[in-house]
Amino acid sequence: MHKKIDKDKMMTIVLMDIMKLSLPRIRSIRSNLDKGGTLNSFDLDFIHEELDKITRFYRNFQGEEQSDVIFRHFSHLLAEVVSMALENESKQH
Repeated sequence: MHKKIDKDKMMTIVLMDIMKLSLPRIRSIRSNLDKGGTLNSFDLDFIHEELDKITRFYRNFQGEEQSDVIFRHFSHLLAEVVSMALENESKQH
């Protein structure tokens, strides 16, 4: 029972982090990419950290259907951003 409460608290913290910190930054990066921009070193560091973070949390919550869906969608969003960045980069060279 105690472990379930701890996982619930951890999931709440993870979701708040994604909503309040990660998603706004990703939206900002994506807006720049939509205008044909590329990633700078800060963006790359951020995306790398987000991928590491989501991988760690996915391992902790693996097998829980709701968390699997959330992490899968978030990972897909990051992959789309990276793909857009690569496409923009190739257009500039």
